[in-house]
Amino acid sequence: MPRAALLLALSGAAPMCGSGSEAPVTPSGFTCADYQLMVDVELELGRACDADAECVQPVLETAGGCASASVLLRGDFDAEYLLGLVEEADAHGCPLELPVEDDCGADAPTCDAGRCGWE
Repeated sequence: MPRAALLLALSGAAPMCGSGSEAPVTPSGFTCADYQLMVDVELELGRACDADAECVQPVLETAGGCASASVLLRGDFDAEYLLGLVEEADAHGCPLELPVEDDCGADAPTCDAGRCGWE
């Protein structure tokens, strides 16, 4: 079972605290909040780093037209599951908050405070 799905299963997939009602469930059985949680977990795992040289895998590019308009992950992180989750959420009409900025001024991969990013 993928890491994020395992976390969701262990959490009981209950509605978010304070939501007051059950969120609509997609045909996959997940809510949009579930997809957001799973994507967030995968992003945290993929962005964790110890050195700048590890941060070499840009994914989730936007229309910004530059490399830094993407999320930067470690080169050894298998992003296939993450990208599949994003695609699945989109297919179910779930808007996801992704840490992508259209900042073409940042062009150097960096590991800052243990997280891959651009500077």
